[in-house]
Amino acid sequence: MSHEAGFVIVGLCVLLLIAVIFVTAILFCCSVNKTMSHVPVEKRLFPNWFIWMTLIPMVNFIFAWMIFPFGIPSGLKNTVGDNATASRDVNTLRNLGWALQILATINFILSIAFRWMNIQTFNAENIVAISLALFFVIIASVLWTMYWVKIVSFRKKHFGHA
Repeated sequence: MSHEAGFVIVGLCVLLLIAVIFVTAILFCCSVNKTMSHVPVEKRLFPNWFIWMTLIPMVNFIFAWMIFPFGIPSGLKNTVGDNATASRDVNTLRNLGWALQILATINFILSIAFRWMNIQTFNAENIVAISLALFFVIIASVLWTMYWVKIVSFRKKHFGHA
C-alpha cells in the first residue's frame, strides 16, 4: 500500500468519526430539546434554541456553560416545583452539568496548551500530555452520556412518556 492510499484511508476514518460524533450530538440535542419542550416558556432561563447552539464549534463552549449547569436545571426545577424526587433529579443534572463543563474547560485549556507546546509527535515527553488529554476526554464522554440518560429518564419519569 502506498503512503497516499494510507493517508486517504486515515482521512476517511477521521471524517467518519467526525460524522458519527456530530450525529450523536444532534440526537443528544433532540433529547434535551424534547425534555425542555415540556417546560413552559415563562419558566425557562434561556430559550430552547440555545440548545442547538452547542452544535457550533467554539460558540458551543459558551452556550454549554449557560444551559447545562444553569438553564436546564433551573427550568426543570421551576416546572416541577416542590416535588422532592424531581428536585433530587434536577440537582443530579445540575451537578453533572457542572462536572461536564469543568472537564470541557480543562480540555479546552489543554488543547490551547498543546498547540502552544506544538505537540505533533509521539515522544516520551508528549505521551504523558496526550494521555492526560485522552483521559479527560473519556471522562467527559462518560459524564455526557450520564447527562443524556438522566435527562431522558427525567422526562419519562416526571413528564410522562412523551
